[in-house]
Amino acid sequence: MKIALGVGFYYPDSIGGTEKYIHDLAIYLLSQNIEVVVIAPSVKGNYSYLNEEVKGREYKVYRFEVPKELTHEEVTDKVICRGYENFENLVDELRLTIFHLHTLSTTLNYRHLKIAKEKGIKTLFTAHIPGIICPKGNFINYPNQVCNGKLTHSNCGYCYAQWRHENKLVAEVTGRLATSSFIASLLENKIPQFGIVKRNKNILHQLEQHTDYVIAVCQWLYDAFLINNISPNHLKICRQGVSINYLDNNIASKKETSNIRIGCIGRLEPIKGLHILLNAYENIIKKNPQLPLELHIVGVKQELYQDYYQELQHKIQTLPNITYQENLPSKKVSEFMIDVDFLCIPSTCLETGPIVAYEAFANKTPIIGANIGGVAELVEDGKTGFLYQFNNLSTFEEILLKIATHPALVKELSKNITLPRTTQQVGEEMLTIYQSLK
Repeated sequence: MKIALGVGFYYPDSIGGTEKYIHDLAIYLLSQNIEVVVIAPSVKGNYSYLNEEVKGREYKVYRFEVPKELTHEEVTDKVICRGYENFENLVDELRLTIFHLHTLSTTLNYRHLKIAKEKGIKTLFTAHIPGIICPKGNFINYPNQVCNGKLTHSNCGYCYAQWRHENKLVAEVTGRLATSSFIASLLENKIPQFGIVKRNKNILHQLEQHTDYVIAVCQWLYDAFLINNISPNHLKICRQGVSINYLDNNIASKKETSNIRIGCIGRLEPIKGLHILLNAYENIIKKNPQLPLELHIVGVKQELYQDYYQELQHKIQTLPNITYQENLPSKKVSEFMIDVDFLCIPSTCLETGPIVAYEAFANKTPIIGANIGGVAELVEDGKTGFLYQFNNLSTFEEILLKIATHPALVKELSKNITLPRTTQQVGEEMLTIYQSLK
């Protein structure tokens, strides 16, 4: 059995949750004597290198060349991206048994799954993000309600228009027009929002047609595939897990302090919701300035959100008892989790994990988050953390006030947390699926 894990972006060019997932899966498969490689596109040409991060469990990463500049037809999914011949030649050269794709990018997507499938290779696709289905990529319906993910012109066309256009009049007019399937079909090739539903439906159809299985990493994403008519026989769930390497970092006992320490770690963009935490914290501190609360924030700056970054920095500097740092090395994350009493995940979208939740639980750290998406699937409210009502800041504030005035809750919740699912369990489940494809 020879397995290729396909991804649109990979180390060292890109660092993220999907890349980490693939690396951990590759390491597990190697431990089971399974031949595994990683395939990713590159604008630097066709080449390969050996990933030697884990000594004795090295695997090869193959890059196939794609163009630096993409055409409008390629970006809008009208045609397959140039460079697909390099992918096809690589697949022929590697003589794969299984091609397992983990992202849908312009340069590596369902069209490449089709190429592999037509060569007799078994194919799978794992959905890691909401954007596989949702045109906006967050499963939050306009104005601010959780969506079930059903792709319809009446819902998605209007919602997408409101998100895309800053001008409210333009958004309202085009949004209303986009709710009509007839008008959408007339304008789908001229205005993106009118063709977005048809495009995403087609992608789901192609994924089902050109894979042996589509795999979701959480229940709500699995349900979204179902509601969009993907056969349950074609779907599987394989949740994420905490890295075995992370668990090997000598997780220690927590230190007791006089203040309750709330941690938050992640990308600095609106969808991750740090502003929600800061607003709730600001409100209760103004009313109760002596509350024994501290915020410990680790941010990963995003170039696309400079204005948002500046707003966050201003608020952080004006509020008391906040420690802030950027770009914490991955090896230091475990120490960060140990040093906080709660991890806050204030995301304004439906998370498919997130990985930091598993890492928090590995350190017996309770979680505070909204009652939506993957966070709500992982956290037992009042037992392993607290869930506030999505889009309701006052319920968030009530939780912060509660934990500040009842410090014993830290130990009570911590003792209820068991060791979370690990990447070894992820690997075991995936290997079972691979073996079933023989």
